[in-house]
Amino acid sequence: MWHGPGGRGNYSRGEKVESSSVPQRGKYDQFICPGRVARGRGVAKVRFVTCPSLIVTTSFDPPHAGAQKQMAKILVSSFLRTFFGGQVLVFRNGTPLFLVPRVAVTELEVDESALPTTDGDWLGPALFVLAGAIPAAEHDKVLLLPPGAMAVRNVDHLLEGDWDLGFAKVGGSHGTDQPLGGVYAIRGSCFSAVMARWSELHWAAAPGLRLEEAWFSLLRSGEFKTRAFERGEVMHPVTATPNFLDYREAALLSVNAGSDTARAELMFGLFMRTFFWEPTGSFFHALEI
Repeated sequence: MWHGPGGRGNYSRGEKVESSSVPQRGKYDQFICPGRVARGRGVAKVRFVTCPSLIVTTSFDPPHAGAQKQMAKILVSSFLRTFFGGQVLVFRNGTPLFLVPRVAVTELEVDESALPTTDGDWLGPALFVLAGAIPAAEHDKVLLLPPGAMAVRNVDHLLEGDWDLGFAKVGGSHGTDQPLGGVYAIRGSCFSAVMARWSELHWAAAPGLRLEEAWFSLLRSGEFKTRAFERGEVMHPVTATPNFLDYREAALLSVNAGSDTARAELMFGLFMRTFFWEPTGSFFHALEI
């Protein structure tokens, strides 16, 4: 059982953990770079223990860019700082996010040339290829988050309960029953079935926000048991919840509009406000002596 950042885990700093169970080898070697399963300075084959939840995100920057890496690092750091009770998996290109290892965080370097091209739709069809390397069966819930998401406070409560698909609704002062994209929670035991069906719907969806539209179709299909997160717990600060007084109280934020650079700028500001602001302004005064 995982006990959170700084507590007991299944490996320690720099330890090489040998296992053939995760990530699955052979079938996915075409995009997982050999010897590139990294935790900071360490390189290892990774063994996941069975634990409540797994966060999965990506960081695929084009050459000479770094916005996605910064957003992914903000995402991971925010979950660790809010004592997330599970583990985090990052698919990335380029250099590791962290030079100093983070317990419960695993990075897999991916050969993007072996993946289908995206269509401006987060990962688009590449998501369904990468899904085969996610050890979902070893976790109760899997939360898929594009770069641009951040925990404001602990989110463990969002992933509890008897359901297959978890989703957010438009919250805040003008909340509705309309589901939101950009936050995809799936029960680990039915993860493969969900991804297979989601992929089918994705290819059948109209152009545009195809990944989200397919997700909405999946929610409406009745094929899986769904649950809406408590209103106000998951917010989209730009598209659905522009009121700061609303989204400052959320547990999870997801910025899913704008360029990578614009989203990284906003996430940086939100991260600093969340974890470094305090009423006396000591940190600010130290910077601006």
